[in-house]
Amino acid sequence: TAARFMKSAAETIQFAHEHNIVHRDLKPGNILINAHGQPLITDFGIAGRIDDRQTPDESHVLVGTAEYMPPEQASGEPTGPLGDVYSLGATFYCLLTGRPPFQSSNAVDTLLAVIQSEPVPPRRLNHKIPRDIDLICLKCIEKRPQDRYQSAQELADELERFLEGEPVLVHPVGNIGTFIRWTRRKPRNAALAAGLVLSFTAALAISVYYNYRLN
Repeated sequence: TAARFMKSAAETIQFAHEHNIVHRDLKPGNILINAHGQPLITDFGIAGRIDDRQTPDESHVLVGTAEYMPPEQASGEPTGPLGDVYSLGATFYCLLTGRPPFQSSNAVDTLLAVIQSEPVPPRRLNHKIPRDIDLICLKCIEKRPQDRYQSAQELADELERFLEGEPVLVHPVGNIGTFIRWTRRKPRNAALAAGLVLSFTAALAISVYYNYRLN
């Protein structure tokens, strides 16, 4: 049911994007279900034009809802269609687990988590979630826009494949991918870790060399 709702919502947002509109505040409270079970996207109050990206009167104002805001929007950067893809994913996450990907006691801590932390996979919170849905949801809420589905229509198509019992295109990130993302998110920590590894390796090499000479 969640997949069907989100497929319809993604197609609606794709229509908005094709008409040069980005919503910028997608969340469960802004998606209503009518008597026929059809999701309706509401509240375009802070929507903007895609080609404008950011209007002058909001250059220093953070708009949106922290729990469903993409990292680029939380950082105060202009937000485009891929920001809406993130928010669709965050809404999907809430439908699957009963909570948003990031939620703290105050908005500031929530925004910091959105920018810096990795979400708990939905399947850890709800073991009934199919693996494919878990992967689809996580791809939507990737930190970097280029790592997400590249349009709302791509998300809708992926959900359609799942609903039709066809193989989905998304794949698990894996340990190497997880490490690379950690280095991007924590470059100073990664540099420190790399320095420690190099120092240890150099010390080990010197020790082996002298032991070899002594023997």
